[in-house]
Amino acid sequence: MGNYVNHEVIIPKFTIADVSGVTFGGFGVDKYICSQPNATAAEGSPDVAHSGAAVAVPGISRPGLPVWDYVSFPNAMIACCNKGKGWHLMSAFEWASLA
Repeated sequence: MGNYVNHEVIIPKFTIADVSGVTFGGFGVDKYICSQPNATAAEGSPDVAHSGAAVAVPGISRPGLPVWDYVSFPNAMIACCNKGKGWHLMSAFEWASLA
């Protein structure tokens, strides 16, 4: 695995008057849909086939690259966890915070 720059943003904690007692946000999220680590603008799947296993390859958030398409749910979980401790697929609550 190489030294890949991952683009992420922090969603700060916040509350809204419509939902009493709930604090939203307080997490980091990828800024762009993830692609394979050495994807190029011309080729989105250089190392791992469209439906191939993620093994030790992380999903990397970078602009202007083809997304990692046709990845299965278990392989998406593996690629996400390969980014490091604390990374996971987005939960329903996190999606609600973004909405």
